[in-house]
Amino acid sequence: MGKGTRLRFDRESKGGVGASFGERCWQYLFREKSLWIYRGMWVAVALVFANVKVDLVWAMADTLNGLMAIPNLIGLLLLSPMVFKVTREYFDETGKPLR
Repeated sequence: MGKGTRLRFDRESKGGVGASFGERCWQYLFREKSLWIYRGMWVAVALVFANVKVDLVWAMADTLNGLMAIPNLIGLLLLSPMVFKVTREYFDETGKPLR
């Protein structure tokens, strides 16, 4: 087993795959040296939610998943004119009707 594989397994055993993706996003947005802040917040949130009623945890998870849709919808709205333009150009070049 190579060094990279061992590191990946160690990372997954410490916080799951989601924590690893979160760390990578944090590293992209901020610096590697500030990773301890992300890890501290992750542990604090895990401790807080371990002592909360399950209904509240599910409500928060549903709310946060719903909020993740907002940037995607904004992106769809902003990119839709370009998609229509490229689609029209493609069908004009192929000679096929759009419908």
